[in-house]
Amino acid sequence: MSKHIGLSLLVSLSMVALGCQSASPPPAQSPTASQAPQATLTPSQAAAIDALVRKTVRDQHIAGASLGVGINGVAMFARGYGYRDLARRLPATPTTVYNIASMSKQFAAASILLLQQEHKLNIDDHVSKYLPGFAHGDEITVRQVLNHTSGLSDYLDQLSDNELRPSVVRATVYKLNLLFPPGTKYEYSNSNYIVAGLIVEKASGMPYDSFLRTRIIAPLGLRQTTVGTTPLSLPQGSIGYTAVNGKTVPVDPGADSAAVLDYPDGCVNSTVLDLITWDDALDTGRVIDQDMLELMFTPSPQKGGDWPKGYGLGVGFESVAGKLEVGHTGSWTGFSGENATLPHDRVAVVLLTNTYSFDYAAKRALVQQILATVVAGPHSSVKI
Repeated sequence: MSKHIGLSLLVSLSMVALGCQSASPPPAQSPTASQAPQATLTPSQAAAIDALVRKTVRDQHIAGASLGVGINGVAMFARGYGYRDLARRLPATPTTVYNIASMSKQFAAASILLLQQEHKLNIDDHVSKYLPGFAHGDEITVRQVLNHTSGLSDYLDQLSDNELRPSVVRATVYKLNLLFPPGTKYEYSNSNYIVAGLIVEKASGMPYDSFLRTRIIAPLGLRQTTVGTTPLSLPQGSIGYTAVNGKTVPVDPGADSAAVLDYPDGCVNSTVLDLITWDDALDTGRVIDQDMLELMFTPSPQKGGDWPKGYGLGVGFESVAGKLEVGHTGSWTGFSGENATLPHDRVAVVLLTNTYSFDYAAKRALVQQILATVVAGPHSSVKI
């Protein structure tokens, strides 16, 4: 998951008969929409979380990081560490904007399900219904695209950075080969979310970026969340870095600029505060209704990858202190982070950094330690 990218291409739609999914999915892991009681972090919890982040930032040579902890949709902890711009000594803060990389896939999956909610598509349709001429489109369903069981190879393995142009990406994705028969295996591929973005455009009749802005970003009031821009072009944006031999250095500006190419597999830029709002809205059924949320939180029968309890539609599943964890990581040139929630407890932990070399295992461990610290508080016995 070292790179991600996504596509804005305007295309037309004609609806035909529904497809169907051959494999029966496991039970959904959706939360209910019940209101959680108010809760806060104790001073000792906040101090423990702060110490964990400071140690990781130091050990991983991270230029800048922002951490947000939300309970019931309210930021109970929000701090910045290090710098969003080392050269100018501009500190990272809770309002610093980062590219969130593959965490963007949550937004794409929710967009698909919002359109299903409006009866404009069905995730058990075959891809060919929306993208005529797509190779293997009669074999792959939309659901298999969203849960990475389509078998599509990853376009980023076939194209260099200087080839990542919309026309080239689209042409490449349309003729991708299959690594395995659809529905028989899980294998993470960024190509799936290029396809998802194209399907959103077909079903909605508008560019993917426009759909995201008008149907999700604006209604939720995510004022510092953008698509189609690079973080470094924004007033509170961060510059991307990586660590080389223990020294933090800026990434190649040419490579960093590729983030502006704006594809659905990683096009979103945001802050920890906006993502706390997004997380709570999603988990409480305010983005998509409960039926669609159950679909999103249903793991694929095929296990694999970095999420031991499976991967649903744009989200992966794990457990923390016996509680369901729903989340996604993301890395792209200059940026790395994770967005995770305990939806039954309405707890969210959002970690964003501007350092691409952030070790995946260290990132996962930090987020899970923070989640465990939060649920060790006085509200930990609450069941929603």
